[in-house]
Amino acid sequence: MNTNQIKSFLEFCDNNDIRKFNVSELHYYFGKLKEELLWGLKRKGQKKTNDGGLEAIDTFIKPVIFSDLQKIPSETKVIYGAYAGTNWITGLAFKHEDKVVEEKLVSKSFSDKKMRNFASIEHFAEMVGEQIREALTILNDYTGIGTLAISFGFPHIPIKTKYGRDAQLIQDHLTKSWYIKNVKGMLLGIYVLEYLKRKKLGFINKIYFANDTTAVALDVTAKTISAKAKQLVSLPVGFVMGTGDNGSAVFKSYKNNNLVNLEIGSAKSLGSDKILARMIELNLVPQKEPIIEYYMGGDYLLARLAVAMEFIQKRNFTTQNYYETLLSKAKEAKITSKLAGREISAKDLSELLKIKVSSDDLFILNEVAKRVLLKGAQVAALMVASVCDLAGWGKGICGAVPAEGTVFWHGYGFQECVKGTLKALLPLNKLTFVPGSGTRGISTEAMIREYSS
Repeated sequence: MNTNQIKSFLEFCDNNDIRKFNVSELHYYFGKLKEELLWGLKRKGQKKTNDGGLEAIDTFIKPVIFSDLQKIPSETKVIYGAYAGTNWITGLAFKHEDKVVEEKLVSKSFSDKKMRNFASIEHFAEMVGEQIREALTILNDYTGIGTLAISFGFPHIPIKTKYGRDAQLIQDHLTKSWYIKNVKGMLLGIYVLEYLKRKKLGFINKIYFANDTTAVALDVTAKTISAKAKQLVSLPVGFVMGTGDNGSAVFKSYKNNNLVNLEIGSAKSLGSDKILARMIELNLVPQKEPIIEYYMGGDYLLARLAVAMEFIQKRNFTTQNYYETLLSKAKEAKITSKLAGREISAKDLSELLKIKVSSDDLFILNEVAKRVLLKGAQVAALMVASVCDLAGWGKGICGAVPAEGTVFWHGYGFQECVKGTLKALLPLNKLTFVPGSGTRGISTEAMIREYSS
């Protein structure tokens, strides 16, 4: 591409929302997102109408403090699970010295969305239970194990029971393309325990669910990751930025000072840019409404890249159909981040996509992927900034903010852009992101509950 062609291409991108937000847009959306968050916090009971607020679900879970963990006997064990999105993990967690340690046992991928549909809660519980059974088989020694701790990334209402805390599902479409027929209002955990009992694993008789971000907020071990982190205030907050996006936190005077599962990925404050409008039109997203998760979620970054390339092809900057090839050939390649970081050659990309990728096309793909990823990071920063500001941590507190998710920690330039945007929105903030783990968090809380009961 010559200089004039490059200039024309970049102007086209800017005029078609293939760009980052400018400063004034960021501050405007920051205000709108806080309004949406506040509406949800003020609401009494469950969300029943479109009142403009977030779900903001009272989890009835109090934040964990480090001294609670210290009281737990060393080598206390639970089986943990992280269930939602694409990759499901089951493992063993145990208390060791001043922290909770995780040992991954089973990992399964559900990249094929046809695998995410279930005819009944019994079928879904069987799939969950079978992964737990497989993990126990690998472990062999069951001594001291009687509790499941589940970081559950789907919207649910936590229900206290005699066997722990169950998850009452609130919709058949669980988000992230998962679906269970006629499941609304049903408890999942009891079916999982019953399945394990039928498999002669009835010694597992307690189960504790928490939303994945709530689980991250319970991860006090995150403070022990480094000497620097140990000096920080452990804030009752957690974020997930991966396949899906959400946040949980304690807001003083709201929801009985319990952790609140915000379901903030479903916020509508940003509306739709041209790319998202086309994604909705092409049914590349589960809902017809423009939610902020569609700007930053791992599954949607590739869709945004593909749609942007469709725009670019129609303008004749390329003759290749990258829309089709990206969506069909690059789902498991983390291609958006690789392209943004210029980590893949034209030759290797040609082999992956099964088409001829020219040097000019590679330049275009590199630039578009970078813009898509960094715009997603700006939206992630808006999410973090709105939560932390309303919680009262935006001015001067040296707090640890646990975050989990491949996109945040490994997406090209993502983490740095989140931090920079956060500083622009909250200039006085002294917040530090630490690697949080929802499975470690919910395991910690389950150990504390079982020990203190």
